[in-house]
Amino acid sequence: MNAGKAVYGILSANSGVTDIVGTNIFPEIAEQETAVPFIVYQLQSVDPDDTHDGPSKLDEVRFEFLCYADSYNAAADLGVAVRAALDRVSGTYNGVHVESVQFNDVDVNIEYDPRRYSKVLKFTFRIKRDDVTIALGTPVTGAVLGDLSDVDVTGVTNGQLIAYNSTSGNWEAANDAGGAEQLNDLSDVIVNLPATGEVLIYDGGEFVNDNIAISNVTGLQAALDAAPDNLRELTDVTISGLADNDYLQYNSATGVWENSALILGRNGEQYTGNYDSEAETLLDGATETVELYYTAQADGDGLSESASSDTPTSGYDIQRKLWYAEKAQADPDTSGDWTQFTAIADNTTFANAKAALLAYLKERTGGTVPISLKMTWEEVAEATLLLDTYTGAAAAYSLRKLESTATNAVRVRRASDNTEQDIGFNGSGELDTTSLASFCSGTNGFVKTWYDQSGSANDATQTTTANQPKIYDSVTGVVTENGKPAVDNTNGGYFGLGSTITLTDFNIFSVVNTVNSGAFYGYGTYIGNRATTNQMIWERVNNIAIRAGGGDVQMAATSVNGQKLANALRASNVTGYFQNGTDIGTNNTATGNFQVANILDGYSGGGVQASGNFQEIVIYNSDQSTNRTNIESNINTFYSIY
Repeated sequence: MNAGKAVYGILSANSGVTDIVGTNIFPEIAEQETAVPFIVYQLQSVDPDDTHDGPSKLDEVRFEFLCYADSYNAAADLGVAVRAALDRVSGTYNGVHVESVQFNDVDVNIEYDPRRYSKVLKFTFRIKRDDVTIALGTPVTGAVLGDLSDVDVTGVTNGQLIAYNSTSGNWEAANDAGGAEQLNDLSDVIVNLPATGEVLIYDGGEFVNDNIAISNVTGLQAALDAAPDNLRELTDVTISGLADNDYLQYNSATGVWENSALILGRNGEQYTGNYDSEAETLLDGATETVELYYTAQADGDGLSESASSDTPTSGYDIQRKLWYAEKAQADPDTSGDWTQFTAIADNTTFANAKAALLAYLKERTGGTVPISLKMTWEEVAEATLLLDTYTGAAAAYSLRKLESTATNAVRVRRASDNTEQDIGFNGSGELDTTSLASFCSGTNGFVKTWYDQSGSANDATQTTTANQPKIYDSVTGVVTENGKPAVDNTNGGYFGLGSTITLTDFNIFSVVNTVNSGAFYGYGTYIGNRATTNQMIWERVNNIAIRAGGGDVQMAATSVNGQKLANALRASNVTGYFQNGTDIGTNNTATGNFQVANILDGYSGGGVQASGNFQEIVIYNSDQSTNRTNIESNINTFYSIY
């Protein structure tokens, strides 16, 4: 029995054990006068695996390990080290193949003279006996089939088989009885020049090849006779009072198709498609690329389509735009006649853009004739990420990707179990609303962290759940503003920044739609701490207010309703405000540095936080006058604000 060699090999090579006992590892009994701590392992039993036909190849060997120390804690630590070294070990140790080691039990003993403690661990080792030779008798070499006592191969010749002879009780050489190799070799089959699709049919004497006749299939002729052979016989069609030019129209109330007369114009002409040729002429004659043109008037309508590619050239995006004109057969090139519907996303396919155009037509007010519709197509250079082009932002918070290395937009907490998950961007650089909807399905989702994409790692965080803005609604889904994801802060929450940003000259761009009114409230962000430092409060009732020290600087009157692109700025102590690209006004009263401590916070002194839908806040700690229009254009192109 070599299991003890494996035990010593495992323990003596384990630093967790030897750091405690060194080489004091003994089989059966420790050397006299050995000082603690030390280990004694003792063989308890061996259970061989019964193979029925030879000696055991696998033994189960049980050991006890006595871990001695002069204190209970030291003995316990040594026991833990021994278990860690042995439990579930496998491999070859000191030439012994250990298949597995299983921990069984543990106990504690106390010896009083001398006083010492021992942790007693019990293990079962499964040891493979690789060196076992099982005696199976003398090997048979050089034997041939004819040597067997019940085989007689006398006179065997090439090609013969061996067959059993019940008379002699032996296997003997015999000839192949032969047999059919093809259907036609069978005595009851006649195959004559078979063709594709033919089958074997019994003709009363033999099976012959032939085509299937209707009469050969039981019940087929009756089934064919009963099958409907005209529209009237179909179960989901009802035809009555049929007249020339009637067509079938589905009636959802009855669940059947019914015949109905076409709508006729005032001159008895067919209404649908009455002006197709005119629509085609107007589409073909347009200067710009028009993919779809539709016109309708009292006596008819017309439609022409010429779809362009859905695949943009490398480095470009496809922009489709949807338009309507309040006149029939409006000239596509007369720009004053046309009004654009809400913009659709870049690279929208022709089919989806057409569906959107028809949906807009159905939902718009004043949708009666006369009217014309068109859908235009053009390729534009791919939009670049804002912060890749206009660098140097001190902080940037958005629900779109602003910088190429950004990975996540927000961290969301779902209300059902308060589990949190980071939400990043899809392949188009927009918020991954699919992942957001999957994570929050059936419950509300709130933003705990709005990640800073500027590279400054100044993330905006709100840990109080009651103050976290909503981004997903359990009923309506992803919160949106003008078709793009938004953070709903109508519960009056806000985010604190990781570190306060001090600004001298700056531009702060915000995409927001505030909904609260009254005294002071935030619009986009709040700068400072009440009246003790300079503050920027985007809206004060209908005015822009920049708070400097303890006073307000009112810029100019402006509407507070609807989505806006707000740009608050200061250059050389001159403060200003642009809204939707328009200069609202400037003032040079405010002096000193401005500070940003929170975002989505309103006038704290008035007890009101910024309320509404927020989508983007980008803070530059430098004057961006030379880049302002380009930055505003980049933002507006994505959000379609104005």
